[in-house]
Amino acid sequence: MDECKAPAECPVCGARMAARAPLQQVSRYHLFECNDCGIQFWDPFKRLEASWYEDFYTGRLETIPPLEPGHKFFLADPRAPKEGRLLDIGCGAGNFMAAARVTGFDVTGIDWDSNAVQKGKNVLGLDKIFALSIEEYAERNRGEKFDVVSFFEVLEHQDDPIGFLNQVRQFVRPNGYIALSVPNRNRWQKGMDVTDLPPNHLTRWNPEVLASFLQRHGFEVVSCREEPISLRRTATMLSSAMPTGLARAVMGGAPPNSTEVAENPDRARETWKRQARFGKNLIASVLVRCKNNAFFLPALVCWPCLRAMGRPGIYLYCLAQWKGQ
Repeated sequence: MDECKAPAECPVCGARMAARAPLQQVSRYHLFECNDCGIQFWDPFKRLEASWYEDFYTGRLETIPPLEPGHKFFLADPRAPKEGRLLDIGCGAGNFMAAARVTGFDVTGIDWDSNAVQKGKNVLGLDKIFALSIEEYAERNRGEKFDVVSFFEVLEHQDDPIGFLNQVRQFVRPNGYIALSVPNRNRWQKGMDVTDLPPNHLTRWNPEVLASFLQRHGFEVVSCREEPISLRRTATMLSSAMPTGLARAVMGGAPPNSTEVAENPDRARETWKRQARFGKNLIASVLVRCKNNAFFLPALVCWPCLRAMGRPGIYLYCLAQWKGQ
């Protein structure tokens, strides 16, 4: 690991950073942890533009994705509102909006990805879904208030978490709610999660750090839930811990991770194109799926132990109430 000086201040809480070695290095990025607030963050701490996300998440719109665990936790949360006005930030194609609409919410959504927004309009019949940033939506809708503002899998992408939360707060009516999820850094992880790298994800959270962050900025945490580790997740992680290299051999190398896409998007596109020839990526996907399935039997032994040890799955869900004016 290259020598690297820690930033002078934590970009999330502003506390002075003590000199310490980074926890991890990926290319030019270094992962640090703040002594005061406990957040883990990547340095350089800079988000990229919308076009990069459309590149990195290419192909996600072939079908409407299923609801994520954070969505399901909110819809099943007995302490969460069941009706009212809801704004979903980073709504994608609007799968959560459609589910919330069924339960009784009047839904509005915004997302950077114009293709996703168009999919939500055409396939799900969502009329209040817009290809806008939160800044653009705020400029066009001053004074608008919602009973719930949700942002699932969004906070970890922000290079100004406090500024983002302040923007969210302006849309929340007094005693209204925010609902969110982030990747849980306490999750049981084997191998590299290629999406949980900079500049795609800039921060890493756990329940204590997230609750403290929200409370410092005027929110009272109502419920916080770690996704339990699943049998499938256990099998996948066991498989990742024992790589064979066969899928990479078929594809002629690993697919680009988020850091590689950001640093050389043209090379990443060429790699994707090369790996798609002759269906190599599909063959590799089948091989990976078969290998993961082969680990279901040992996972049946490990899974109860992991659950007993309290090892969580990927997602961390939180519902909080705004106590300001």
